Amino acid sequence: MHGTSDLAEGVAADDLPVQLHVADPDMYETADWLNSWYLGMRRARADVEVFRYPGVGHLFTDPGLPDYDAEAAERAWAIALDFVAGL
Repeated sequence: MHGTSDLAEGVAADDLPVQLHVADPDMYETADWLNSWYLGMRRARADVEVFRYPGVGHLFTDPGLPDYDAEAAERAWAIALDFVAGL
């Protein structure tokens, strides 16, 4: 949720299911960075899905923070929980 991390060069993540839920735009996860991250994950052969939430803040699923967006959070958690249930 909300962010990415670097992927080591040459790592293989064959068919690893990955979801990213991110604000759109997100000041911490710029479009250029997200594109680079996505391409790196695909090169590692991960099965990646990216869900973008227009107009929300970076930490939109945390009800204790100013970025909280109840509607977007509900959508994100429903998708993420369905994802986990299918693993």
